[in-house]
Amino acid sequence: MATVRIHFCFLVLTCFWTGAVFSLEDQSSQQLRDSHNQFQKFMEATVSRLEALEQEQSKMKEDSAAIIMQLEAKVQQQEILLVALLKSDQPSSGSKSVPAESRAATRAMPTSCADLKSTGHIWNGVYSVIGATTVETVYCDFTKPNTDSGFQTFVGYAGVQSKPTYFYGQLNYNWYLTGTPIAYDTFVLNEGGAYDRTTKKFTAPVAGRYFFSFTGRAQSYNPPADFRLEVEMVKNGQYVARAAADDGANSETLSLQSILNLKAGDQVWTQATYITSGISLLGPDYTHFTGFLLEEDVALSLKAII
Repeated sequence: MATVRIHFCFLVLTCFWTGAVFSLEDQSSQQLRDSHNQFQKFMEATVSRLEALEQEQSKMKEDSAAIIMQLEAKVQQQEILLVALLKSDQPSSGSKSVPAESRAATRAMPTSCADLKSTGHIWNGVYSVIGATTVETVYCDFTKPNTDSGFQTFVGYAGVQSKPTYFYGQLNYNWYLTGTPIAYDTFVLNEGGAYDRTTKKFTAPVAGRYFFSFTGRAQSYNPPADFRLEVEMVKNGQYVARAAADDGANSETLSLQSILNLKAGDQVWTQATYITSGISLLGPDYTHFTGFLLEEDVALSLKAII
């Protein structure tokens, strides 16, 4: 009986020990799994941080490269300016060197991109220069040498007028006289005062191209057989254009237009050269004289002030 009890107790102890061993193994496995999961999360977070740092470094490199390019461009512009200044200080063949203070004090307008460059301009862009007679607009590329075809590109003409000039006069009574300037007595416009009501003549204030237009109406309430009225435009005493009404009806419209190249002081007017008795140049609302400055010879105008 004692032997049986001993065997039973041994069996119970064996079972308890085996269960304890299995329990310890399960706990160790769980701990290993937990540690592995934590390590995996740590590695993933570390990789994410490394990738973020790599992106920041790449952006810093790009920003640094852009800043370096800007600095190089500024250095190049400074070098161009320095070369231009050094060249402008050197005497050209057959001429003497002009001191920098003399160049700075000159009132002459630049005539080209080369002139602008010699006075220190370094920024590419559109500039105004004085041409043969007018102000011209050009594009200057100062990164190219003066001899390059792309150094200066013509853009167009600048409509510069030192004295805006235009007038519009009307005749408000019937006109019968010949050989004398027609006296327009009502003026809608006379900007610049170039038309003189006393002399009845237009005097060009500046040299340039001017446009003139005359429109009138020959009228007779009892038309003669020889129905004729002639008007001419005169420049400095010489006619430049002529119009006539001669169809024999009670009335007829006549007109003439002209573009004239005038010097400052030249005079223009209109006058009747032939009017058959009984005919007149009809006044109110029918007879007009108009003129305005189209394009000024700016180069000539500047000579008067430089």
